[in-house]
Amino acid sequence: MVAICIRRYALVASALAGAAATSEAQSPRALFGLVKDSLGHAISGVEVRAPGDVVIAFSDDSGQFRVARLPAGTRTLSVRRLGFAPASATITASAGATDSVRVTLYAVAHSLPGVTVEDEHDSLSKKVLAEFWSRRAHGFGKFLTREEIERKRSSRFVDVVRNVSGVTIMNARGRQDIRFRGAAFGSRDCPPQYWLDGIPLQNGGADEFSPDNIEAIELYSGPATTPPRFNTRSATCGTVVVWSRLPG
Repeated sequence: MVAICIRRYALVASALAGAAATSEAQSPRALFGLVKDSLGHAISGVEVRAPGDVVIAFSDDSGQFRVARLPAGTRTLSVRRLGFAPASATITASAGATDSVRVTLYAVAHSLPGVTVEDEHDSLSKKVLAEFWSRRAHGFGKFLTREEIERKRSSRFVDVVRNVSGVTIMNARGRQDIRFRGAAFGSRDCPPQYWLDGIPLQNGGADEFSPDNIEAIELYSGPATTPPRFNTRSATCGTVVVWSRLPG
């Protein structure tokens, strides 16, 4: 009878010890961590995430974080911070001890898209002379921008356009003026029609314009290439469109 009682007590004690060991192994453990960059500097604001993408801690100004109750066992934590490549740490929470981990994050370089800076003059030109830029893009006719005019360093209009394909300079009525090769009106002289800021000029001539006061020039050799806006009866001998200089 005594032997049976002793055996029963031994079995109960063994079961209790096993339960205690199991409970201890499965009980939550505290985890302390430290996050630094590749140069050894502490990183604050780092997210520590458990499986399931659940945030369980953030690092403080000293780069340290603490998880008060981390279930025992092996699990992988992810560590993330904007500007750094994500990292992971595999933790095996052991019974009867406080676990610790150190993580190093490496900074990543982000390339920014190129930034185009447009000055006020270019912006104004594209708004006021939108049709000019559109016609220039289509390529019918000859076009000179303010930048191209200034590169000529000429004080006379005829010298600005002298080397433009299809243009010839001749003396007419005691002054030099533009003529387009191939333009003719019977046996008569065939001067082009001049326009200034969208307005046709009567008996206009090249000497009426100073290159310093010009923003852009359009040259059309005849009706076939002249845009409808400027294609009047006078366009037979060609058309010269001048745009006044813009501020800036």
